[in-house]
Amino acid sequence: MSEERYKGAMVYDEPLTILFTDSTGVNRERSVIPQRVWFGCTEWYPQEQWLLDAYDTERHVVRSFSLAAIHGFEGHTDLRVPHGSADHCAAG
Repeated sequence: MSEERYKGAMVYDEPLTILFTDSTGVNRERSVIPQRVWFGCTEWYPQEQWLLDAYDTERHVVRSFSLAAIHGFEGHTDLRVPHGSADHCAAG
């Protein structure tokens, strides 16, 4: 797979506000700068799942967030899928 299609996929260093449910069941907003998405587990999420590692601009630390717990986000007006990244997907 060519790395060319991922060029520019994570070029933003400005925060996004994610809307999520924390590990105690409380709905929260957090200002973060996404770092990576990965599949695994952590101390707070012991079941394997998709996680987002992101720099928390309020706590000044990189934290993991469960993608299943993220309900939405606000931020950049220029959020987009990198050009051509879905060309390989089969239609319906």
